[in-house]
This record gives sequence, C-alpha cells and structure tokens, in this order.
Amino acid sequence: MRIGRRSTPEAARLSMRFRAGGGPALARQRATVVSALVASAALSTVGCYQLGLIRHLPDPPLPMFDSDTVDASGEAYVVGRTPDGIAAAASAMATAALAVWGGPGVRRPKLLRVLTAIKATGDATGAVLLFVEQLQTHRKLCSWCTLASLAHLVTVPLTLPEALRD
Repeated sequence: MRIGRRSTPEAARLSMRFRAGGGPALARQRATVVSALVASAALSTVGCYQLGLIRHLPDPPLPMFDSDTVDASGEAYVVGRTPDGIAAAASAMATAALAVWGGPGVRRPKLLRVLTAIKATGDATGAVLLFVEQLQTHRKLCSWCTLASLAHLVTVPLTLPEALRD
C-alpha cells in the first residue's frame, strides 16, 4: 500500500505556473503572500512573548513603543481566552493561503478573488482598530503589531484589482 499523495499532470503544471509564471496577477498574489507572511512573523513573535517563550520584545528606541506593556495587558487575552498574537498570526496565514487558493494568476475563480479582498480588508480594519485601542488604552504602541498592521494595510490594494476584475 502506497502512503502519501500522488502527483498529476495538472499538479505538475500548477507547480510550474506558481514557481516560474509571470504577469501582474501572479505578482500581486506573491506580494499578498509576502505581506501576510510579514504580518504572521511579527504576530508570532508577539505570541511567543504572550506565552512566556521569550521574556522581552525589543522595540525601536522611540518613546511611543512599549511592546512588553501592551502585549502583556489583559486585553490581549480576552478573545477566546488565548494570546491574541497567536490567533492573529494564524489569521494572517489564512490570508496567505486564501491568496493562492485556486491557482496562480488570472485563472483563479472570481469568488476566491473576492473572498481574498474581503479577508484582507477585514485584516486591515482589525489592525487599525487595534492600533487605536493601543493608543487609547496604553498611550503606547506595540512595534511588532504596528509592523503587522502596516503589512495588512499593504495587502488591501494588492487584492482589489483581481476582486474587481470579471
């Protein structure tokens, strides 16, 4: 009995199109994945701090940043009784997966393109709300969360052209 997945000619073509393909639609997909990976990496670092895996989150030497205080606050553990960095990192990875689901470039189904744009817009909206919450509650920002927020904001204009295309 064979264990594992078997390739198909279509899967081999898909592999080649993702790795060697070109065009603006695929370039935007790749950029969307990169921005989601940046957000996920930053938020995973926050999650490691929130779980006690690391003791300190280094910040740029600017007075508005205090990641340790912001990410240790009770607000960071309210939703789902879990560290919000872990949940947010998983959400960013879901955006990365959704961005490439259905294949590379212009051949993706319209529904997947629209869902990707909706998810990216939701991520960006949540990032802005978190930014405001941090300023209102702590008068400080988490630099790692700010990086993730910027990555989420970059993702929205990357997904809109494909969502709006017929």
